[in-house]
Amino acid sequence: MSRARFRTGRAAIFAALALGALLAAPTFAVGALPEVKPTPTPTSPLTFEYQANTIVQFTEQSTFLRMQCNSGLLGTGSFTGAKALTVKFTFTGCYLESATEKCHSEGAKAGEVKTATVSGELVYISKASKEVGIVLNQSEGKVGGSFASFECGLFESIAPRVSGSVIIPVTPINTKTKKFVLTALERVWEGREDDGEQRVKTYENEAGESVYRELTLHLGTTYTLGGAFRSPEDVLYGFHGKATEPEVKA
Repeated sequence: MSRARFRTGRAAIFAALALGALLAAPTFAVGALPEVKPTPTPTSPLTFEYQANTIVQFTEQSTFLRMQCNSGLLGTGSFTGAKALTVKFTFTGCYLESATEKCHSEGAKAGEVKTATVSGELVYISKASKEVGIVLNQSEGKVGGSFASFECGLFESIAPRVSGSVIIPVTPINTKTKKFVLTALERVWEGREDDGEQRVKTYENEAGESVYRELTLHLGTTYTLGGAFRSPEDVLYGFHGKATEPEVKA
């Protein structure tokens, strides 16, 4: 066999081996979002409880008007798919700092603010650094329109309500656990940690694009203002359904 034919044959073998290795290599979905495992379904959901024992507050970014809930919040919800979830909250011990009376939703006890059922999904805050969050969405265009509407003393006539979206970082990831920790914080600006701007306001969609989200405070039909939600020590726990120790895969 001539050297030329030998070199050609050897090159063909190497090419075949390389192609075989490429075909055998695992493939990954481009732009895939984080998922909860084992995968829940609408007919077999992963239910959970949501709790914050610390002070929860919503701060408007222009006037720093603040609703504070000293007794935290409780919630119930479920993952109905690998990424999708719904949750409903009850905030307790709520009042406006500038008002003498406690806030309350229609028909609720004094100091108690209840939300609509809020939809959400698991997202990447940063895929490169494996930062995962839950984005909760409730827009004015939806039926039921807002996260919550409430009355607070002197503000009863304008019926404040909160809509929009909030992105809450979640830990741990890639670990089976009985409890996930959620940390909603406000931006630190000029020494303030409660300036009415959410610290995390963007996430990455499946196309790798940056998506901007924020909360909005509505005062009657006249004023629409930006705001931020602060609740630094929330937990998801009490899992039932597909697993008692689920895992967020990222």
